[in-house]
Amino acid sequence: MVRILNRALALGALVVPALTAQNPLPFPTDVVKSDLDSGYLHNSANQPAIVFRKTVKFDATAWLQFRFGPGTNLPAGSELRMTATADGGFQRHDGLTLVDWQNWSAAFNGGEVVVEILAAPNSRANRVEIEEIQRGIDVMGPESICGTVDNRALSTDPRQGRLFIGCTGWMISQDTMLTAGHCTASGSPIIEFNVPLSSSGGSVRRSNPNDQYPFTILNRLDAGVGSDWSVQRVSPNSTTGQLPTQRNGGQWYNLGPVPSSPGGQNIRITGYGSTSSPVSPTWYLAQKTHVGTLSNVGGTSLCYATDTTGGNSGSPIIHENTGNAIGIHSHGGCTSSGGCNSGTRIDRSDLQQAIAATNPNRARFTAYGSGCPSPLTFYELFSAFDLNGTSLRLTPVGGGYRVATCTAGCFSTFGSNLNLGDDSLATGLNLGFAFPFAGSTTSRIDVDSNGWIGLVSGQFTASDYSESVAEFLSGGARLAVRWDDFNPASGGGVYFDTFPGRAVITWSNVPQFGSNDQNTFQAQLFANGEIIMSFQSGSSSDGLTGLTQGNTTVDPGSRDLSASIPFTTGTGGLPVTLSSTSLPVLGSTIGLSMQNVPTNSLTVTLGLGFVQSSVDLTALGMPGCTSLVSAVEQIPMARIGSTAAVSLSIPNQA
Repeated sequence: MVRILNRALALGALVVPALTAQNPLPFPTDVVKSDLDSGYLHNSANQPAIVFRKTVKFDATAWLQFRFGPGTNLPAGSELRMTATADGGFQRHDGLTLVDWQNWSAAFNGGEVVVEILAAPNSRANRVEIEEIQRGIDVMGPESICGTVDNRALSTDPRQGRLFIGCTGWMISQDTMLTAGHCTASGSPIIEFNVPLSSSGGSVRRSNPNDQYPFTILNRLDAGVGSDWSVQRVSPNSTTGQLPTQRNGGQWYNLGPVPSSPGGQNIRITGYGSTSSPVSPTWYLAQKTHVGTLSNVGGTSLCYATDTTGGNSGSPIIHENTGNAIGIHSHGGCTSSGGCNSGTRIDRSDLQQAIAATNPNRARFTAYGSGCPSPLTFYELFSAFDLNGTSLRLTPVGGGYRVATCTAGCFSTFGSNLNLGDDSLATGLNLGFAFPFAGSTTSRIDVDSNGWIGLVSGQFTASDYSESVAEFLSGGARLAVRWDDFNPASGGGVYFDTFPGRAVITWSNVPQFGSNDQNTFQAQLFANGEIIMSFQSGSSSDGLTGLTQGNTTVDPGSRDLSASIPFTTGTGGLPVTLSSTSLPVLGSTIGLSMQNVPTNSLTVTLGLGFVQSSVDLTALGMPGCTSLVSAVEQIPMARIGSTAAVSLSIPNQA
């Protein structure tokens, strides 16, 4: 189900005789609130499988685009796939490309798109959440040209594209793009190339998703005529993995010198301006070009009698005599009786510095693996609970736990009913002893009717029935025995009993909310820190089982408990992290910084190598830690407190 929020008919602004910013012309759009949510889905098979498929459909719609919600989760190897029914336009997303696209999809022609999750083998918690849908509608825009006739002609320059905000952008290197500064203040940060003609009614048609690319603003200035520019870095398409310049055979605009005077000089403007009658509606926001005379050369600006309209903002100012781009079009000023349109000179010092800073001889900095120590936390997020009839014993080992099968004393007698209702939390229950946990002790706990225990009383303020990995990791210390939506008000009960050196918490014959099933499971906490979880009987529905010290940002990932026992958890604590002060660029020096270094460390070194590896470091006194690179050189890092740093010189050789 979707709910209409508002209708935004974006028509742009009329160009008046004074020099005014030629406003972006956003595509006529409905903004639609969506509550499409697949929920957490799992694939227990040993091969990829489609675990979710939904067709999103609107009538009288030219195109659709989705903005994904924060709950969207694509584990490693899983993909989100979208296919347009109208023309077969297709896009894939994984967890990394979603970040590049800032949680947006490409735009798809037509009013019907099939959304699917292709889940990786044995993956857990796949989810897609769409919180907003944009759909195109039929509206024509205004016009402002030099003179009484629109002299522009259709063109197909592959070096430029149409910004989703309704402007023009153009490539000046493999992955660097220019446009006007006022074009990048808001809107979906996506540029589309190979733009098709609009429909016969003037509805915008979108490029194939393979020709749509996300971009990041690197620097911009929006300060009026002659001071209106923006430099962006374009990222690869999420499906093809290619940049637009790789798709077009390595073509981009050359930047050239600005003429010293206007005499005998002509200017071409190519871009995606609007149209109106008598021009064909199919030309609306499609690529068009026109050549006019250069009227004036200012200190930072250029003025020319070349036709432009809303949507042309950001277009290259092309010196027709040389073919070089010499500026960025930004403002309108033409009327039916004269005037000129204008833009920013390419040789502005600040613009030149911003362009130079996009040195193409650079690499990316990507974190690989997670730092040591490894988390104490472990869990399994179930699509079908498979632990009924089994018991787990958690034995403290060196700050972590050894998790193994329990074979004796696994299920205890019980009898003290807490009389909990639906979604009820009993707080401050006295264990009668100090229970050691995560380097500290606790003597009071909280018990929730939904199958979990707050191990430090007071860290939770309310009951929680929706098992969530995010809440499990970020909340307080919790033992999720079988976290699910249970309702003891409809049957069974939750019990709390204490014995010398031992506490027993039991959920006996409690049904799931809205169900008549019966589920019995139990947890025992011992004064020596040991924990037993026993699952007597119950349904095979979903749920979450695990242990966390809480307030952690490290997700160890869902593990198959029945298949991975026995295993040993980490000791917890903050894992070390490695970050860079800048991107690696040939001939430059970058700073590398390591955080959360143990203060008792004797030395810290940086290992450099060309091959990723996996070497257990237990023999070096670092149990649970792994070297992820086959180091060919070790460089000492200077440590101050919990931080270590080193400067690394990059040779000036490709």
